[in-house]
Amino acid sequence: KKLGQIEQLKVQLQESQENARKEQKAAERCKAQMESANVRCQKLKVELRSAKQKVESLSKDISRAHATTRNSSKDVERAKKMKLIEQECLELKEEISRLTSEKRQIAEERDESRRLHEQSIKSQVEAGIDEKVVRALTRYDDLERVVS
Repeated sequence: KKLGQIEQLKVQLQESQENARKEQKAAERCKAQMESANVRCQKLKVELRSAKQKVESLSKDISRAHATTRNSSKDVERAKKMKLIEQECLELKEEISRLTSEKRQIAEERDESRRLHEQSIKSQVEAGIDEKVVRALTRYDDLERVVS
Protein backbone atom coordinates (compact mmCIF):
# COMPACT_ATOMS: atom_id res chain seq x y z
CA LYS A 1 0.00 0.00 0.00
CA LYS A 2 2.84 2.38 0.88
CA LEU A 3 4.58 1.52 -2.40
CA GLY A 4 1.45 2.51 -4.28
CA GLN A 5 1.30 5.83 -2.43
CA ILE A 6 4.97 6.45 -3.13
CA GLU A 7 4.45 5.74 -6.82
CA GLN A 8 1.45 8.04 -6.84
CA LEU A 9 3.49 10.78 -5.16
CA LYS A 10 6.29 10.27 -7.70
CA VAL A 11 3.81 10.69 -10.55
CA GLN A 12 2.39 13.83 -8.93
CA LEU A 13 5.91 15.19 -8.46
CA GLN A 14 6.76 14.53 -12.11
CA GLU A 15 3.54 16.23 -13.21
CA SER A 16 4.30 19.22 -10.99
CA GLN A 17 7.82 19.44 -12.38
CA GLU A 18 6.51 19.26 -15.96
CA ASN A 19 3.93 21.95 -15.19
CA ALA A 20 6.66 24.09 -13.67
CA ARG A 21 8.80 23.69 -16.81
CA LYS A 22 5.86 24.64 -19.01
CA GLU A 23 5.09 27.66 -16.87
CA GLN A 24 8.76 28.69 -16.91
CA LYS A 25 8.82 28.51 -20.71
CA ALA A 26 5.60 30.52 -20.88
CA ALA A 27 7.13 33.10 -18.54
CA GLU A 28 10.23 33.29 -20.74
CA ARG A 29 8.10 33.83 -23.85
CA CYS A 30 6.12 36.56 -22.09
CA LYS A 31 9.29 38.26 -20.94
CA ALA A 32 10.77 38.15 -24.45
CA GLN A 33 7.57 39.64 -25.88
CA MET A 34 7.66 42.36 -23.26
CA GLU A 35 11.28 43.19 -24.10
CA SER A 36 10.47 43.30 -27.81
CA ALA A 37 7.49 45.58 -27.15
CA ASN A 38 9.68 47.89 -25.07
CA VAL A 39 12.23 48.15 -27.89
CA ARG A 40 9.51 48.87 -30.43
CA CYS A 41 8.01 51.46 -28.08
CA GLN A 42 11.36 53.24 -27.74
CA LYS A 43 11.81 53.28 -31.53
CA LEU A 44 8.33 54.72 -31.95
CA LYS A 45 9.05 57.42 -29.39
CA VAL A 46 12.11 58.47 -31.39
CA GLU A 47 10.12 58.48 -34.65
CA LEU A 48 7.31 60.44 -33.01
CA ARG A 49 9.71 63.04 -31.62
CA SER A 50 11.33 63.42 -35.04
CA ALA A 51 7.97 63.77 -36.78
CA LYS A 52 6.86 66.42 -34.28
CA GLN A 53 10.05 68.40 -34.89
CA LYS A 54 9.49 68.17 -38.65
CA VAL A 55 5.89 69.41 -38.26
CA GLU A 56 7.09 72.32 -36.14
CA SER A 57 9.73 73.19 -38.73
CA LEU A 58 7.21 72.98 -41.56
CA SER A 59 4.76 75.16 -39.65
CA LYS A 60 7.45 77.82 -39.34
CA ASP A 61 8.21 77.49 -43.04
CA ILE A 62 4.53 77.94 -43.84
CA SER A 63 4.33 81.05 -41.67
CA ARG A 64 7.41 82.52 -43.36
CA ALA A 65 6.07 81.61 -46.77
CA HIS A 66 2.74 83.30 -46.05
CA ALA A 67 4.52 86.45 -44.89
CA THR A 68 6.86 86.68 -47.86
CA THR A 69 4.42 85.79 -50.64
CA ARG A 70 2.33 88.94 -50.20
CA ASN A 71 2.88 91.53 -52.88
CA SER A 72 5.55 89.46 -54.60
CA SER A 73 5.97 88.73 -58.28
CA LYS A 74 6.63 85.10 -57.43
CA ASP A 75 3.29 84.57 -55.71
CA VAL A 76 2.28 81.67 -57.94
CA GLU A 77 5.53 79.77 -57.43
CA ARG A 78 5.46 80.33 -53.70
CA ALA A 79 1.81 79.34 -53.49
CA LYS A 80 2.72 76.01 -55.10
CA LYS A 81 5.53 75.53 -52.60
CA MET A 82 3.16 76.39 -49.76
CA LYS A 83 0.66 73.83 -50.96
CA LEU A 84 3.41 71.21 -51.07
CA ILE A 85 4.57 72.18 -47.60
CA GLU A 86 1.00 72.12 -46.29
CA GLN A 87 0.49 68.68 -47.85
CA GLU A 88 3.70 67.41 -46.27
CA CYS A 89 2.62 68.89 -42.94
CA LEU A 90 -0.73 67.10 -43.22
CA GLU A 91 1.01 63.82 -44.05
CA LEU A 92 3.31 64.21 -41.06
CA LYS A 93 0.37 64.89 -38.78
CA GLU A 94 -1.23 61.68 -40.03
CA GLU A 95 2.07 59.87 -39.42
CA ILE A 96 2.18 61.26 -35.88
CA SER A 97 -1.34 60.03 -35.31
CA ARG A 98 -0.44 56.57 -36.64
CA LEU A 99 2.74 56.41 -34.54
CA THR A 100 0.87 57.51 -31.43
CA SER A 101 -1.70 54.79 -31.99
CA GLU A 102 1.00 52.19 -32.59
CA LYS A 103 2.85 53.32 -29.46
CA ARG A 104 -0.34 52.95 -27.44
CA GLN A 105 -0.88 49.45 -28.86
CA ILE A 106 2.68 48.41 -28.03
CA ALA A 107 2.30 49.73 -24.50
CA GLU A 108 -0.87 47.64 -24.14
CA GLU A 109 0.98 44.57 -25.45
CA ARG A 110 3.83 45.23 -23.00
CA ASP A 111 1.35 45.52 -20.12
CA GLU A 112 -0.35 42.28 -21.19
CA SER A 113 3.02 40.49 -21.37
CA ARG A 114 3.88 41.76 -17.91
CA ARG A 115 0.52 40.55 -16.60
CA LEU A 116 1.01 37.11 -18.17
CA HIS A 117 4.51 36.90 -16.73
CA GLU A 118 3.24 37.70 -13.24
CA GLN A 119 0.41 35.21 -13.69
CA SER A 120 2.92 32.56 -14.73
CA ILE A 121 4.98 33.15 -11.60
CA LYS A 122 1.82 32.94 -9.49
CA SER A 123 0.87 29.65 -11.19
CA GLN A 124 4.30 28.21 -10.45
CA VAL A 125 3.98 29.19 -6.80
CA GLU A 126 0.50 27.64 -6.69
CA ALA A 127 1.92 24.47 -8.27
CA GLY A 128 4.05 24.11 -5.17
CA ILE A 129 7.27 25.66 -6.33
CA ASP A 130 8.82 27.95 -3.76
CA GLU A 131 8.45 31.59 -4.82
CA LYS A 132 12.12 32.22 -4.06
CA VAL A 133 13.05 29.40 -6.46
CA VAL A 134 10.79 30.87 -9.15
CA ARG A 135 12.35 34.32 -8.71
CA ALA A 136 15.85 32.83 -8.74
CA LEU A 137 15.10 30.92 -11.97
CA THR A 138 13.71 34.07 -13.53
CA ARG A 139 16.82 36.03 -12.55
CA TYR A 140 19.03 33.22 -13.83
CA ASP A 141 17.20 33.31 -17.19
CA ASP A 142 17.55 37.11 -17.30
CA LEU A 143 21.30 36.84 -16.67
CA GLU A 144 21.65 34.07 -19.21
CA ARG A 145 19.78 36.16 -21.81
CA VAL A 146 22.04 39.16 -21.11
CA VAL A 147 25.20 37.08 -21.37
CA SER A 148 24.16 35.47 -24.64
